[in-house]
Amino acid sequence: MELWIKTSMLLCLFGFLKEFRPSEPYLVSYLTGPELNFTDDQVNQQLFPTGTYTYISLLGVVLLITDFLRYKPLLVVEGIAGTVTWSVFAWGTQFSHFMAGELVWAVFAATEVAYYTYIYARVDRDHYQRVTSHTRAALLLGHSLSALAGQGLLAAGVMDSHTLTYITAGALALSTVWALLLPKVSHSMYFHRSAKEPSQTSADTAVVKDAADPVVAPVGRLACGHKFSAAYRLLKKDLKEAYGNAYVVKWSAWWVMSGGCYVLAYTYNQIVYETILKESGELESAKYNGAVEAISSLLGAAVAFGCGWLLLDWPRIGNLYLSVGCLFEGAMMCCFAISRNIWLGYCTYTLFVIGYQALITIASTEVAKKISEDSYGLIFGVNTLLATLVQTAITVVVVSDSGLGLQPRQQYMVYGGYFIFLGVLCAALFVYSSFCKGKEAEKSQVI
Repeated sequence: MELWIKTSMLLCLFGFLKEFRPSEPYLVSYLTGPELNFTDDQVNQQLFPTGTYTYISLLGVVLLITDFLRYKPLLVVEGIAGTVTWSVFAWGTQFSHFMAGELVWAVFAATEVAYYTYIYARVDRDHYQRVTSHTRAALLLGHSLSALAGQGLLAAGVMDSHTLTYITAGALALSTVWALLLPKVSHSMYFHRSAKEPSQTSADTAVVKDAADPVVAPVGRLACGHKFSAAYRLLKKDLKEAYGNAYVVKWSAWWVMSGGCYVLAYTYNQIVYETILKESGELESAKYNGAVEAISSLLGAAVAFGCGWLLLDWPRIGNLYLSVGCLFEGAMMCCFAISRNIWLGYCTYTLFVIGYQALITIASTEVAKKISEDSYGLIFGVNTLLATLVQTAITVVVVSDSGLGLQPRQQYMVYGGYFIFLGVLCAALFVYSSFCKGKEAEKSQVI
């Protein structure tokens, strides 16, 4: 078996285990249920925002620490943080316990960047596309199967939303053990880059080169000051090249603006489900949150895979594509916000997830086309960081007590209006770019 295939399989199993969280679709019903009896406002405006604020404060630092520590230690930390988080959810009894659990969850979420970048430091760039598809498929499979498992166990009466947290904690504990078995990484993209030049004088010498400042030193034994200096120059170079490209900026801007709102829609959807069930008097009836998560993930992945085969002129029609997609997303969110039937809520949320996957697949692909392969992790991480800033800003204004403190249905009306605004903005950009190209064509004909 080739080394890159073996490494990919090892990482995929870690990804599958860390995503196997059958209790997640039922977390809100557990928190607000008779066992804990927290209020919707406590969960919506205090508990979840705490995790969001802590996550954003950690993500930027973790992005650099991941590269400096060469990935594997952060994967271990991710597994430990996840295990601790869901252990608190399983055995916690006081609201303060769960607030502490949200702080640890922020570490779990922030260190996920190591999962996406580890593989690029372990395999040759010729295999980047295939290992990327493998690792993302592993996450999807873990998420889908865990949602189905939770749904099945709950529907059969074998477990309730509380006991499902024990399975989640156990799966994350296994992922921690597996992370310890992953092979170490000898180099990284920035702090420990191994750049071999044809002119090097010996097998033990590497050339770390910036435009006018070559530094020659033994591989892996550069002085700490040199490492930080070289890493800074490489980071600056990759950021300048990427965000100096207007095309990358356009797609990244949409990625950032939409991604922050999408995460909020994903985070709080269970609260809307609970609201619909309470208002309709069906709280005790069977709920299919797990099945909906599994189906929306699988259909979203299928659509995303299909988008990979679309050979269209994205520079020309990209704005139109984003406009139509955002208007559709906004309509689904508004329908979700006003739905009085749980099945309508499930359907509109599923369509929202599918639509977003179709949009983000093209956006990330178009960004990747215009940046260097070595900067994938950095640029994708920066976009994620900026999207989290947008998520935090919306949380402060719309969700938290210090802001508007809107109720769940009102929140989703805001999310719907937000996507509609993005759709109108993209439509205006499409009209403007078409007008400019038309004027250029007229000028060329006159000449």
